Amino acid sequence: MSGSKQQQVSELLHEAGETHHRVYRIVDGADDDWATWYSDWLVNLSELPALLGAKLVTAGIALGLGRAAVEYAAAYARERTAFGRPIGAFQGISFMIADRATDLDAARLLCWEAGWALEAEREDAGRLVMAACGQAVAAAVAASDDAVQVLGGHGYMRDHLVELWYRDAMTLAALDAPWLIGDLFLAGGYQTAGVP
Repeated sequence: MSGSKQQQVSELLHEAGETHHRVYRIVDGADDDWATWYSDWLVNLSELPALLGAKLVTAGIALGLGRAAVEYAAAYARERTAFGRPIGAFQGISFMIADRATDLDAARLLCWEAGWALEAEREDAGRLVMAACGQAVAAAVAASDDAVQVLGGHGYMRDHLVELWYRDAMTLAALDAPWLIGDLFLAGGYQTAGVP
C-alpha cells in the first residue's frame, strides 16, 4: 500500500474511532451538541463515496442471501407434504413466503435507486444508501428467519443451508447495520431535505 493510501486509511480509522466514541456519548446523554456533530458527520460521509459504495455491496449481499433463503423455503414448501397436501398450499406458509419475497423486492428497488443516486452524485445519495442497506439487511434477517420457520426443525440442521443464511443475515445486522447511526443519518437527511 502506498504512503498516501496508508495515510488515508489511517485517517479514516481515526475518524471512525472518534465517531464511535461520540455516538456513545450521545446515547449516554453526555453530549448535548449532537445535532452539530451529526450534521458535520453527514457532510463528511457524503464526501466518502467509497464507504457508501461498500454499504451498497453489503446491501447486495443481504439481498442475495435473503433471496436464496426464500427460494429454498419455497422449494421445500412445494416438496414437503402434511395432511395430504404440500405445506406451501397452506396460508400460514404461503403468505409468509410471499411477504418476505415482497420485502426483498422493495429493498432491491431501494438499492437500485441508491446506486443510481450514488453514481449520479446526487445530494441525497448518502441518505438513500443508508436506507437501502438498512432495508436490505432487515429484509434478509426476516427472510432467513422465516425460511428457518418454514423448514421447522430441519431449519436448524446443517443439512439445509437456511441455517447458514440465517446466521449470515444476523451477522450483517450486528456488524454492518448499526441502527443508531443509520437512524440518526436518515433522520438528519430527511430534516435537511425538508421532510417532516
